[in-house]
Amino acid sequence: MDLASAGQKTYTKAGYGLAICHHGEILQGMFYRSDGSLRRGLVTLPCDRYQAGAHFIPDRSGRLVVEPEFKKKALRAVEVTLSNLRAQQVGGRLIVESDIPEGWGLGSSTGDVVAAIMAVADALEIELPEEQIGALAVESETAADSIMFIDQAVLFAQRDGVVIEDFGGPFPSFEVLGFNTEPHSNGVDTLAFEPANYNLEEIDRFVKLRDIMRRAVQLQDASLVGQVATESSEINQHYLPKLRFADLQKLTMQIGSLGLQVAHSGTVGGFLFKPGQDALDERIAEAEAKLKEWGFSITCRFLVGDPHPK
Repeated sequence: MDLASAGQKTYTKAGYGLAICHHGEILQGMFYRSDGSLRRGLVTLPCDRYQAGAHFIPDRSGRLVVEPEFKKKALRAVEVTLSNLRAQQVGGRLIVESDIPEGWGLGSSTGDVVAAIMAVADALEIELPEEQIGALAVESETAADSIMFIDQAVLFAQRDGVVIEDFGGPFPSFEVLGFNTEPHSNGVDTLAFEPANYNLEEIDRFVKLRDIMRRAVQLQDASLVGQVATESSEINQHYLPKLRFADLQKLTMQIGSLGLQVAHSGTVGGFLFKPGQDALDERIAEAEAKLKEWGFSITCRFLVGDPHPK
Protein backbone atom coordinates (compact mmCIF):
# COMPACT_ATOMS: atom_id res chain seq x y z
CA MET A 1 0.00 0.00 0.00
CA ASP A 2 1.30 3.48 -0.85
CA LEU A 3 1.30 6.22 1.79
CA ALA A 4 -1.20 8.39 -0.07
CA SER A 5 -3.88 5.69 0.17
CA ALA A 6 -2.89 4.90 3.75
CA GLY A 7 -4.47 8.13 4.93
CA GLN A 8 -7.78 7.35 3.20
CA LYS A 9 -8.56 3.79 4.26
CA THR A 10 -10.68 2.68 7.21
CA TYR A 11 -8.77 0.10 9.20
CA THR A 12 -10.27 -2.87 11.03
CA LYS A 13 -7.38 -5.35 11.15
CA ALA A 14 -5.60 -5.73 14.48
CA GLY A 15 -1.84 -5.51 14.18
CA TYR A 16 0.89 -7.25 16.17
CA GLY A 17 4.57 -6.50 16.70
CA LEU A 18 7.27 -8.40 18.57
CA ALA A 19 10.70 -7.07 19.55
CA ILE A 20 13.61 -8.73 21.32
CA CYS A 21 15.74 -6.99 23.91
CA HIS A 22 19.48 -6.44 23.92
CA HIS A 23 22.12 -7.11 26.56
CA GLY A 24 24.03 -3.86 26.49
CA GLU A 25 26.52 -3.15 23.74
CA ILE A 26 29.47 -4.76 22.04
CA LEU A 27 30.77 -1.33 21.06
CA GLN A 28 29.68 2.23 21.81
CA GLY A 29 31.43 5.51 21.12
CA MET A 30 31.97 8.35 18.63
CA PHE A 31 32.65 7.54 14.99
CA TYR A 32 33.74 9.50 11.94
CA ARG A 33 31.37 10.00 9.03
CA SER A 34 32.54 10.21 5.43
CA ASP A 35 32.60 14.02 5.66
CA GLY A 36 34.92 13.93 8.69
CA SER A 37 32.26 14.84 11.25
CA LEU A 38 31.63 12.72 14.33
CA ARG A 39 28.46 10.88 15.30
CA ARG A 40 27.57 8.80 18.34
CA GLY A 41 27.02 5.16 17.49
CA LEU A 42 26.80 1.67 18.90
CA VAL A 43 26.78 -2.00 18.06
CA THR A 44 23.98 -3.60 20.05
CA LEU A 45 24.30 -7.08 21.54
CA PRO A 46 20.98 -8.75 20.58
CA CYS A 47 19.34 -11.02 23.16
CA ASP A 48 16.18 -13.05 22.56
CA ARG A 49 15.67 -14.19 26.16
CA TYR A 50 13.37 -11.24 26.94
CA GLN A 51 10.77 -9.78 24.58
CA ALA A 52 8.17 -7.05 24.18
CA GLY A 53 4.95 -7.61 22.28
CA ALA A 54 2.35 -5.07 21.19
CA HIS A 55 -1.20 -5.38 19.84
CA PHE A 56 -2.71 -2.39 18.04
CA ILE A 57 -6.49 -2.45 17.55
CA PRO A 58 -7.49 0.43 15.27
CA ASP A 59 -10.90 2.10 15.52
CA ARG A 60 -12.76 5.18 14.34
CA SER A 61 -12.64 7.06 17.65
CA GLY A 62 -9.76 9.31 16.61
CA ARG A 63 -8.27 8.73 20.08
CA LEU A 64 -5.24 6.68 21.01
CA VAL A 65 -4.92 4.86 24.33
CA VAL A 66 -2.32 2.48 25.72
CA GLU A 67 -2.51 -0.36 28.24
CA PRO A 68 -0.89 -0.21 30.71
CA GLU A 69 -1.15 3.57 30.91
CA PHE A 70 2.47 4.17 31.95
CA LYS A 71 3.77 2.92 28.56
CA LYS A 72 3.90 6.50 27.32
CA LYS A 73 6.88 6.00 24.98
CA ALA A 74 5.05 3.18 23.20
CA LEU A 75 2.00 5.43 22.79
CA ARG A 76 4.24 8.16 21.41
CA ALA A 77 5.60 5.60 18.92
CA VAL A 78 2.07 4.94 17.68
CA GLU A 79 1.49 8.67 17.18
CA VAL A 80 4.81 9.11 15.37
CA THR A 81 4.24 6.08 13.14
CA LEU A 82 0.70 7.06 12.17
CA SER A 83 1.91 10.58 11.36
CA ASN A 84 4.77 9.33 9.22
CA LEU A 85 2.46 6.90 7.42
CA ARG A 86 -0.06 9.72 6.82
CA ALA A 87 -2.78 7.98 8.83
CA GLN A 88 -3.24 10.55 11.60
CA GLN A 89 -7.01 10.06 11.55
CA VAL A 90 -6.66 6.51 12.86
CA GLY A 91 -7.56 5.93 16.51
CA GLY A 92 -7.11 2.77 18.48
CA ARG A 93 -5.91 0.87 21.48
CA LEU A 94 -2.34 -0.28 22.04
CA ILE A 95 -1.73 -3.18 24.41
CA VAL A 96 1.89 -3.74 25.45
CA GLU A 97 3.17 -6.89 27.15
CA SER A 98 6.84 -7.12 28.08
CA ASP A 99 9.06 -9.19 30.34
CA ILE A 100 12.16 -7.02 29.71
CA PRO A 101 13.52 -5.76 33.06
CA GLU A 102 13.75 -1.97 33.25
CA GLY A 103 16.86 0.05 34.10
CA TRP A 104 19.38 -2.74 33.53
CA GLY A 105 20.48 -1.67 30.05
CA LEU A 106 18.38 -4.28 28.22
CA GLY A 107 16.48 -1.81 26.07
CA SER A 108 13.08 -2.16 27.73
CA SER A 109 11.71 1.11 26.35
CA THR A 110 13.10 0.47 22.87
CA GLY A 111 11.47 -2.97 22.93
CA ASP A 112 8.09 -1.37 23.69
CA VAL A 113 8.60 1.28 21.03
CA VAL A 114 9.75 -1.07 18.27
CA ALA A 115 6.96 -3.54 19.01
CA ALA A 116 4.42 -0.69 18.87
CA ILE A 117 5.78 0.60 15.54
CA MET A 118 5.61 -2.90 14.05
CA ALA A 119 2.07 -3.41 15.37
CA VAL A 120 0.84 -0.20 13.74
CA ALA A 121 2.53 -1.08 10.44
CA ASP A 122 0.96 -4.55 10.59
CA ALA A 123 -2.51 -3.08 11.19
CA LEU A 124 -2.03 -0.72 8.24
CA GLU A 125 -0.63 -3.58 6.13
CA ILE A 126 2.55 -1.66 5.41
CA GLU A 127 5.97 -3.34 5.53
CA LEU A 128 8.62 -1.09 7.05
CA PRO A 129 12.36 -1.64 6.45
CA GLU A 130 14.59 -1.85 9.51
CA GLU A 131 16.16 1.57 8.89
CA GLN A 132 12.75 3.24 8.86
CA ILE A 133 11.77 1.47 12.07
CA GLY A 134 15.04 2.69 13.60
CA ALA A 135 14.36 6.29 12.54
CA LEU A 136 10.81 6.13 13.93
CA ALA A 137 12.07 4.66 17.21
CA VAL A 138 14.56 7.50 17.72
CA GLU A 139 11.90 10.08 16.86
CA SER A 140 9.66 8.44 19.45
CA GLU A 141 12.10 8.24 22.37
CA THR A 142 15.13 10.45 21.55
CA ALA A 143 17.60 7.55 21.73
CA ALA A 144 17.07 3.93 20.68
CA ASP A 145 19.01 0.71 20.37
CA SER A 146 19.30 -1.19 17.08
CA ILE A 147 17.22 -4.23 18.06
CA MET A 148 15.18 -3.89 14.85
CA PHE A 149 18.20 -5.22 12.92
CA ILE A 150 17.79 -8.80 14.11
CA ASP A 151 19.87 -10.61 11.48
CA GLN A 152 22.21 -7.78 10.56
CA ALA A 153 25.30 -6.42 12.33
CA VAL A 154 25.29 -2.64 12.06
CA LEU A 155 26.86 0.43 13.62
CA PHE A 156 23.79 2.47 14.52
CA ALA A 157 23.54 6.15 15.46
CA GLN A 158 21.30 5.78 18.49
CA ARG A 159 20.38 9.47 18.70
CA ASP A 160 20.07 10.12 14.96
CA GLY A 161 18.24 6.98 13.86
CA VAL A 162 20.52 6.12 10.94
CA VAL A 163 22.95 3.33 10.14
CA ILE A 164 26.52 4.62 10.17
CA GLU A 165 27.82 1.37 8.71
CA ASP A 166 26.29 -1.93 7.71
CA PHE A 167 28.99 -4.51 8.38
CA GLY A 168 27.64 -6.71 5.61
CA GLY A 169 26.38 -9.77 7.42
CA PRO A 170 25.17 -11.33 10.66
CA PHE A 171 27.15 -11.61 13.88
CA PRO A 172 29.44 -14.61 14.15
CA SER A 173 28.14 -17.18 16.60
CA PHE A 174 29.00 -16.85 20.29
CA GLU A 175 27.40 -17.65 23.63
CA VAL A 176 26.89 -15.11 26.41
CA LEU A 177 26.62 -15.49 30.17
CA GLY A 178 24.86 -12.34 31.28
CA PHE A 179 24.91 -10.81 34.75
CA ASN A 180 23.77 -7.69 36.59
CA THR A 181 26.42 -5.82 38.56
CA GLU A 182 23.84 -3.90 40.64
CA PRO A 183 20.79 -6.17 41.00
CA HIS A 184 19.29 -4.18 43.87
CA SER A 185 19.65 -0.69 42.36
CA ASN A 186 17.07 1.27 40.40
CA GLY A 187 19.23 0.94 37.31
CA VAL A 188 20.10 3.71 34.87
CA ASP A 189 17.74 6.14 33.13
CA THR A 190 19.29 6.32 29.66
CA LEU A 191 17.86 9.74 28.79
CA ALA A 192 18.82 11.24 32.16
CA PHE A 193 22.36 9.86 31.85
CA GLU A 194 24.73 12.44 30.34
CA PRO A 195 26.35 11.10 27.13
CA ALA A 196 30.06 10.38 27.42
CA ASN A 197 32.45 13.17 26.42
CA TYR A 198 35.08 11.04 24.68
CA ASN A 199 38.58 12.42 24.22
CA LEU A 200 40.61 12.30 21.00
CA GLU A 201 42.62 9.27 22.11
CA GLU A 202 39.40 7.32 22.73
CA ILE A 203 37.94 8.43 19.41
CA ASP A 204 41.08 7.10 17.68
CA ARG A 205 40.54 3.79 19.49
CA PHE A 206 37.00 3.68 18.14
CA VAL A 207 38.39 3.91 14.59
CA LYS A 208 40.42 0.76 15.27
CA LEU A 209 37.56 -1.03 17.01
CA ARG A 210 35.20 -0.29 14.13
CA ASP A 211 37.73 -1.85 11.74
CA ILE A 212 38.05 -4.93 13.94
CA MET A 213 34.26 -5.24 14.19
CA ARG A 214 34.01 -5.13 10.41
CA ARG A 215 36.59 -7.93 10.12
CA ALA A 216 34.78 -9.94 12.80
CA VAL A 217 31.64 -9.99 10.67
CA GLN A 218 33.42 -10.53 7.36
CA LEU A 219 35.49 -13.41 8.76
CA GLN A 220 32.73 -14.64 11.12
CA ASP A 221 35.32 -14.58 13.91
CA ALA A 222 33.79 -14.39 17.39
CA SER A 223 37.19 -13.86 19.05
CA LEU A 224 37.41 -10.48 17.32
CA VAL A 225 33.97 -9.57 18.69
CA GLY A 226 35.29 -10.40 22.14
CA GLN A 227 38.29 -8.11 21.60
CA VAL A 228 36.03 -5.22 20.56
CA ALA A 229 33.66 -5.75 23.48
CA THR A 230 36.49 -5.87 26.01
CA GLU A 231 38.16 -2.67 24.78
CA SER A 232 34.84 -0.83 24.62
CA SER A 233 34.07 -1.89 28.20
CA GLU A 234 37.45 -0.53 29.29
CA ILE A 235 36.69 2.87 27.74
CA ASN A 236 33.26 2.84 29.36
CA GLN A 237 34.89 2.61 32.81
CA HIS A 238 35.72 6.32 32.50
CA TYR A 239 32.04 7.23 32.14
CA LEU A 240 29.79 4.60 33.76
CA PRO A 241 32.13 2.37 35.75
CA LYS A 242 31.11 -1.18 36.62
CA LEU A 243 31.71 -2.59 40.08
CA ARG A 244 34.72 -4.93 40.47
CA PHE A 245 35.78 -4.29 36.89
CA ALA A 246 39.38 -5.38 37.45
CA ASP A 247 38.10 -8.61 38.99
CA LEU A 248 35.80 -9.13 36.01
CA GLN A 249 38.77 -8.73 33.68
CA LYS A 250 40.75 -11.30 35.62
CA LEU A 251 37.82 -13.70 35.62
CA THR A 252 37.52 -13.28 31.85
CA MET A 253 41.01 -14.76 31.52
CA GLN A 254 40.49 -17.48 34.14
CA ILE A 255 37.38 -18.94 32.49
CA GLY A 256 38.71 -18.71 28.93
CA SER A 257 36.12 -16.19 27.80
CA LEU A 258 36.44 -14.49 24.42
CA GLY A 259 35.80 -11.15 26.08
CA LEU A 260 33.81 -8.98 28.46
CA GLN A 261 30.95 -6.75 27.36
CA VAL A 262 28.89 -4.22 29.32
CA ALA A 263 25.87 -1.99 28.99
CA HIS A 264 27.16 1.54 28.42
CA SER A 265 23.99 3.01 29.95
CA GLY A 266 22.96 0.19 32.26
CA THR A 267 24.17 -2.22 34.92
CA VAL A 268 24.49 -5.51 33.03
CA GLY A 269 27.52 -7.20 31.58
CA GLY A 270 28.37 -10.48 29.94
CA PHE A 271 31.13 -12.98 29.20
CA LEU A 272 31.41 -14.14 25.59
CA PHE A 273 32.28 -17.75 24.78
CA LYS A 274 32.88 -19.80 21.68
CA PRO A 275 29.94 -22.22 21.31
CA GLY A 276 30.93 -25.79 22.05
CA GLN A 277 34.37 -24.94 23.43
CA ASP A 278 35.92 -27.46 25.79
CA ALA A 279 34.35 -27.69 29.26
CA LEU A 280 32.00 -24.78 28.49
CA ASP A 281 29.44 -25.70 31.15
CA GLU A 282 32.17 -25.98 33.75
CA ARG A 283 33.63 -22.61 32.76
CA ILE A 284 30.22 -20.99 33.01
CA ALA A 285 29.55 -22.65 36.37
CA GLU A 286 32.85 -21.25 37.67
CA ALA A 287 31.91 -17.78 36.47
CA GLU A 288 28.41 -18.00 37.99
CA ALA A 289 29.82 -19.01 41.37
CA LYS A 290 32.26 -16.10 41.44
CA LEU A 291 29.66 -13.58 40.25
CA LYS A 292 27.24 -14.65 42.97
CA GLU A 293 30.05 -14.42 45.54
CA TRP A 294 30.46 -10.76 44.54
CA GLY A 295 26.74 -10.09 44.96
CA PHE A 296 25.98 -9.98 41.23
CA SER A 297 22.93 -11.76 39.78
CA ILE A 298 22.76 -13.90 36.65
CA THR A 299 20.46 -12.41 34.01
CA CYS A 300 20.49 -15.12 31.34
CA ARG A 301 22.57 -17.36 29.14
CA PHE A 302 21.94 -16.96 25.43
CA LEU A 303 23.30 -17.62 21.96
CA VAL A 304 24.01 -15.00 19.30
CA GLY A 305 24.20 -15.99 15.65
CA ASP A 306 23.92 -19.40 14.02
CA PRO A 307 26.41 -21.95 15.38
CA HIS A 308 25.94 -24.01 12.20
CA PRO A 309 25.80 -21.53 9.31
CA LYS A 310 25.17 -22.92 5.83
